[in-house]
Amino acid sequence: MSSPSVIRGIGSKSPENWKSPQELEYPPRKFNDDDVLIKVHSCGVCGSDVHASAGNWGPYPGEHLVVGHEIVGRVEKVGPKVTEFKVGDIVGVGAAAGACGECENCKSDNEQYCNKLIQTYNTPNWKADGYVTQGGYSSHVIIEENFVFPIPEGFPEDLAGPLMCAGLTVFSPLWRSLNGDGKGKTVGIIGIGGLGHLAIQFAKALGAEVVAFSRSSSKKADALKLGADEFIATGEEPEWNSKYSRHFDLLLNCATSFTGINYGDFFPCIKVGGDFITVGAPAGNELLSLHSFQLIQTGASMSGSLVGSKKEALIMLDLAAKNKIYPVVEKLPISVESVQTVLTRAQKSDVKYRFVLTDIEEYFDKK
Repeated sequence: MSSPSVIRGIGSKSPENWKSPQELEYPPRKFNDDDVLIKVHSCGVCGSDVHASAGNWGPYPGEHLVVGHEIVGRVEKVGPKVTEFKVGDIVGVGAAAGACGECENCKSDNEQYCNKLIQTYNTPNWKADGYVTQGGYSSHVIIEENFVFPIPEGFPEDLAGPLMCAGLTVFSPLWRSLNGDGKGKTVGIIGIGGLGHLAIQFAKALGAEVVAFSRSSSKKADALKLGADEFIATGEEPEWNSKYSRHFDLLLNCATSFTGINYGDFFPCIKVGGDFITVGAPAGNELLSLHSFQLIQTGASMSGSLVGSKKEALIMLDLAAKNKIYPVVEKLPISVESVQTVLTRAQKSDVKYRFVLTDIEEYFDKK
């Protein structure tokens, strides 16, 4: 099958108008030998979609922007060098769409850290004549084979999308820090939202003792239901960090806003040699503040983590299928109105815990 002559999507033409999305048409990018053409069925909504649309991370490099990087769809075409997929396969795509394939990172299952990484949207693609990538609120996407993930047979399609970004983003640091086995380890999850609610499930599936942190107790019932062994409401328990001194092997920060959080309070809770890893990505003007003594007196390591590699994605999807790890989602059939709704509500964190835009194929087939 040939690539479509036009791709249809829903997006915006400038950050100033991001809250008034519109239907757009644009040509597909050049189809390379290792590419996969995917007809989009559904797409999860990520906080990154809001930040990119609103220009919080910089201006649009192209004439318009269609976001969405929690994509699930059907393979419609494969390049001659593609070996993993065939037409008709159900696949997913996350936040990355391509890399150089030749650097040390690419050759060591760290391709998401490639200096030439091509993001799924809003990135000039140096392998396709500078074409600015567009995301999954659209009829089709073209993605390099190594950034396409097979969805396990029987896994609900409408629930698979959020695993492509949110799921993989929390799974990678859990898998690496715990060396694939959480037995005998205690993991704290800071922030119970679109990232944190999945982190609880994956940490528990890896065998760890899991403690959920939130500012209030409003999410306590949800966290315990998802698998947390304990819940700490930091705004309601004044002595919480003394109680949990040197308690955690890993603290995974999933908060997507750093405002009003004193991260220094968390470090005395980490065991010597333990890890504090942040995956939350707030607006560019928000900083994670920490005094040096709060770090050096603990003997802990502080780091960040991007999305996971393909190797980790395959492990994650297998674990999710075996343990029925599903995101908690609110589904909306795609339309201009639905895109406006999910982006504006996501900006206010008015969702429990992830939006998924559905019926995308049917919507654009009617156009």
